[in-house]
Amino acid sequence: MFFALAIVWYPHVRQNLKLLWKIADAILICICHGLVIIGYPIFYYAFQKMGSGIERTAFSMVLPILKTFYRVLFYYLCRSASGERITIVVVFNADLVNALFVNFCMQYQPSFMTTAGLMIANALQVVLMIRDIDVIRDRIAQTARKILHLTKKEKSASNTLDDRVATLSMLPRAADIFQRYSFQNTKVDAQHAQQTSILNKQSKTVVPLENSTSPLGPATDIVVGARSELEQLERKYASLVRKLMYASEFSILTAYAEVITPIVYLFHMPNRDYYSQIANMDSMHLAKTVLNVLLYSLVELTAFTVLTLTLKRRLNFSTLHQLVFVLDREMIHVQTAIILWVFYTTQISLTHYGTDYSFEFAWLESPTTT
Repeated sequence: MFFALAIVWYPHVRQNLKLLWKIADAILICICHGLVIIGYPIFYYAFQKMGSGIERTAFSMVLPILKTFYRVLFYYLCRSASGERITIVVVFNADLVNALFVNFCMQYQPSFMTTAGLMIANALQVVLMIRDIDVIRDRIAQTARKILHLTKKEKSASNTLDDRVATLSMLPRAADIFQRYSFQNTKVDAQHAQQTSILNKQSKTVVPLENSTSPLGPATDIVVGARSELEQLERKYASLVRKLMYASEFSILTAYAEVITPIVYLFHMPNRDYYSQIANMDSMHLAKTVLNVLLYSLVELTAFTVLTLTLKRRLNFSTLHQLVFVLDREMIHVQTAIILWVFYTTQISLTHYGTDYSFEFAWLESPTTT
């Protein structure tokens, strides 16, 4: 297949070498998907081989580690091709598949200890996400104080500016900065940065700008230097606000992905005999599975609600609106990822596909029928 693609794409790549980087990005995305397809079945196989009770409960804690690993993998390998959609790519690949296999574990081992351990891991994740957002808010408040002090406006307020007050004016101030400055690495920005570095090195003598023949005086040097420092602080402020928006988007998308994924197979469907997870499930086992999954779903819904209310109080805007905006803007990518992984994780365990998470493949040893 790769040789065929190489033959087809070779003339196009010769005409435009930039296509080579796009092909490399596509290959990296395929590699990430392939590692997900390999990693989680191996985990599930090891989970099935574990002894019942505390061993499986302890081994289920590998799932958060796997999720973190795949988050980092998708972020660093796919951010070049994904751009601003990197949060969608990370959440609806790493987090979505992890949430599906969490439900697999609770179906195979419906114990309260396993469910409680996964609940604790989920609660810890929510706490860490809120903590990361608070750290960014603190940095935004500190930068806002420096800007107020440098502009010598509201001098008395600069000492009492807390995180709450800084958050109230965060988005309007950042929008104004984005309108006034260019955040692209253009030639003009590079020239301006070079001039700024020269001004910072020389205290009294200023290099002439453009084609001026007379050097600037010390008073003008102070003004230009102050403006340069103010611009740097405002650019830093806007970058921190953008980072905060990405963090809140990632947090709410993660909680959303974990809310929508709890799945229980229908027990009374005629084709239940062809699913390895529920083929030998009796009514008692089904009741425990449903109870554990519903309990876990309730905890996920509670975590989603708590996270939404907490972020609304801290950021002074509704993250639900942000969630709706992202899902509407990236609807095609979200639906594609959900369909891909839900169909893969639920249908791949059918006997018809020849996939066996126990790696026993008993159907190969059964006599063939004509």
